[in-house]
Amino acid sequence: MNFVKLLTDDPTSLRNTRIAFLGGGGKTTLMQKMADELSKSYSKVLVSSLTKSASHPDEFFLSFDSTEFSEIPKYFKRHNPLFLMKSGTPQKLEGLSSDELLSAAELSQVCLFECDGTRRKPLKAHMAHDPEVPSWTTHCFILVGVDVVDTTLNDGFVHRPKKFSELWNIKSDVILNAREIARILTSKKGYLSKLSGATKIYYFVNKADLFEQKARQLAIEINLIHNESVYYGSLHQNRFTAIQ
Repeated sequence: MNFVKLLTDDPTSLRNTRIAFLGGGGKTTLMQKMADELSKSYSKVLVSSLTKSASHPDEFFLSFDSTEFSEIPKYFKRHNPLFLMKSGTPQKLEGLSSDELLSAAELSQVCLFECDGTRRKPLKAHMAHDPEVPSWTTHCFILVGVDVVDTTLNDGFVHRPKKFSELWNIKSDVILNAREIARILTSKKGYLSKLSGATKIYYFVNKADLFEQKARQLAIEINLIHNESVYYGSLHQNRFTAIQ
């Protein structure tokens, strides 16, 4: 499955786009898949993050804080996509600031980046200190893992459950159904609170390989509110379906 088709049938139309990934349940995987696909059409595909990212010793990353800025373009010849981060700990790399990432994005043809972390949880409560999706972003994917549907905060599928409970006035033993989750994902005090510009928004409900009908139902509920660009599928199985 070509995941660039979530955006367009013509990859060459995506030159100078800056694509953000927000939420949980597979955003790193989707970003990496799309970056690999776009590298077939572009010679300078940049991948980065505004927040911390796991460090993998066997994977190359270019250190923003120890590389001369003018030297960055030459690395695309050997690494495309090019993963650009700041050095951190052996376990975590540090993200770039919005201004730093914008300056680096201008050296690329397409830039893809993560905006938040979820501790591998499919749903989260955002905090004031979480990065904003920059105003210069052209597209934003909001992801959610369907495995959170019909669970409670006590079940461990929500990042920052106490904050989530306070923010949405939901008790820890209340079942989170598809309609309630859709409301949270599309609310201006929820995920959309991190978007300030007129960015094109896409929703992706992942892990349909686990719960196909629940994934479809959640996507439908999101579409009833958002009314455009809603998909469900399985990144593991390389498939997706659009909700019309």
